[in-house]
Amino acid sequence: MSCSISLNNLYFGYDKKPLFKGLNLHIEENGIIGLLGLNGQGKSTLLKILSGVLPVPVQTDCTKKSTHHIGYLPERPQFYPELTVTENVRFSALINGIKNDELDRRVSDTIEKTQLAQHTHQLAGTLSKGYQQRLGLAMAAVHQPRFLILDEPTDGLDPRQVEETQAFIRHYAEQACVIISGHRIDEISRFCMRLLILHQGNLVDDSRIENDEQRNNLTAKFHQLTAQTNS
Repeated sequence: MSCSISLNNLYFGYDKKPLFKGLNLHIEENGIIGLLGLNGQGKSTLLKILSGVLPVPVQTDCTKKSTHHIGYLPERPQFYPELTVTENVRFSALINGIKNDELDRRVSDTIEKTQLAQHTHQLAGTLSKGYQQRLGLAMAAVHQPRFLILDEPTDGLDPRQVEETQAFIRHYAEQACVIISGHRIDEISRFCMRLLILHQGNLVDDSRIENDEQRNNLTAKFHQLTAQTNS
């Protein structure tokens, strides 16, 4: 399915304070796109805009018309703590248009791929932070959206959980676009094929990463911006 998402000359802020000033962005390719920036630079806000959580015009163009082409995992996963893991994933599948004839298969497959199979009957509110993050990822991905938007999905996870989450994202990105935010360039740059750097309301870089030289140049640029901000 051909599909793209665009922001054109975006101006947005809170309490009359501008956050984005004429921001432009176009995304259509498969793969993993990293959104990098220091805390407070607007990463989470931009992802909320792209996902439709904030009522800001976003241009989408899909050959298959659907309101369910985006999946979103906020920084703090949203789920019903009184429901089990399976019930939460099933609910997300239903509200995102999955029909009964494929519902059970989608739910079980997604639970398996996000390493939740041993917790299917556990109440979501009793899960550890790492497994709550996995549950949020499963709920965002169960309807197989064209764009999977993840706000710092590995934050607070132990090394094994980070590796497993990244493995899921890599596999998913083979046939879709995953947009993932973070503030650690060493992790993001190794993981992504395109990197967006957000700084003071603007995308100051939008580059593909194809070799170590490009990765090193972007790392140096980000560290320079960090030093300027902290000075």
